[in-house]
Amino acid sequence: MKFTKIIAIISALTLLSGCSEKEKPESSSEITGEPVVEDVTEENVYKTYNCDDFKKIDVPLNIIIDQPPVTLNSYDIPTDKFGERVPPCKESENAWDYSPNAQYFDESRADGTMSEEEYQSAYNEFMANRLTPSRGIVQGLSIDGNMLYIGVDFDYSCSGSHEYSIYSYNMANDECEEIYRYSSLDDEGEIPPYFDFVIDNVIYYTDVKFDDYGCVTSCSFMGYDIDTHENKVIYESETPFHTECQNGKIVTLMSGMQIDNEKERDTFSTLDLESGEVSEIYTVERNMSSDMSGTICRNGIFAYLKKPENSHKYDLISENYTLSTGIVDAEILYATNEKAVLVTKGDIAVVHTFDFTKMEHYVTDISGIDGTYQSHNGNLVIGKGKMANTELSVYYFIPELGIAMNLTYNTPHNQIEYANGTVYYTVSEEVAVQTAGMTGYFSTPAKICIFEDREE
Repeated sequence: MKFTKIIAIISALTLLSGCSEKEKPESSSEITGEPVVEDVTEENVYKTYNCDDFKKIDVPLNIIIDQPPVTLNSYDIPTDKFGERVPPCKESENAWDYSPNAQYFDESRADGTMSEEEYQSAYNEFMANRLTPSRGIVQGLSIDGNMLYIGVDFDYSCSGSHEYSIYSYNMANDECEEIYRYSSLDDEGEIPPYFDFVIDNVIYYTDVKFDDYGCVTSCSFMGYDIDTHENKVIYESETPFHTECQNGKIVTLMSGMQIDNEKERDTFSTLDLESGEVSEIYTVERNMSSDMSGTICRNGIFAYLKKPENSHKYDLISENYTLSTGIVDAEILYATNEKAVLVTKGDIAVVHTFDFTKMEHYVTDISGIDGTYQSHNGNLVIGKGKMANTELSVYYFIPELGIAMNLTYNTPHNQIEYANGTVYYTVSEEVAVQTAGMTGYFSTPAKICIFEDREE
């Protein structure tokens, strides 16, 4: 799938000891060789907490109609400006060979499961419609200030990508500009339409190479300068990795490597886009069958969940503290040195908020508005429901108060997303696509809704 991001190892890894021993993960300063300040103060002492150390406060869910501390701004994606195109593969003499269903039909005719009449019918239908222009399908989105960057594929009903463009769209003045176009019978151009993110006029993307057996041979994090058209390697590895932009200057590299049939090693590092320096944050080795959840807490600190040996409850482990949560099944939504927010997974969704300043543990059952989540300034944006592009509602939830403010009601939208410091969701529309012998349907974003801080 074109949206697929791949994960992996960054550099020489330092093994984190078992979490049950409550040892502090190695810091980036220790790994980069920078001097470590030995000023043992209350702020830099590694701390260990137990859920029983906190005063537990049950906070009932209270859904209200009020003005939240955010605004939800909606922008139409300018699909009308992308136009329609006939990909070069459809114009070639071997157009049938590029159809994603061609091999299946050829094999079915050869083994007798498809009659010659059925085969010819599918073939003739494809050839008759192959020169019909295709409208673009959005494959990549990135937000940088007022600018929306859109990767648009015009060859989505093919076995390769032979026709696509990347557009910049100024949401403030409605100006749309094509900044990159690829049109060739080669499978893919210099930049893919499903890039990672765009910052300061540089398109960042991950380039993965495979061998004939589908195994990764190399993985490179690339930067394409829109102004100079220079394309350079920023970081590369023999194993795949996943990137996520934290604050416009620092990129998180999340990695995973299988050690043997039973163990896996996970590494979290940061990459400074200005200096190119990679700093390892932590490494953890785990049994592949054990429960563990790694995460990057955006605009917070690095943290992950792991069940200690002989325990079925998670520990929250960060650079600065370990918290025995007392929770069996959870994921991290937000974490700083002052607060951590987790939600239980399963039939009943409960938000657990640990306040390290007040030493209070707030608990709210949000099953009535459960869905997809993103953190926003320590609070949560929740898209009710788990199915994309259905009639769903969006809430802004303040965990300490149990207050959920309804932002939209019964609005069709995809799950809540995060990109380069921005929380958003998209509204999609279905596009009918004629392929060999059948009609397919693709979902493409048509509108983007962005959460922004409310001006006082």
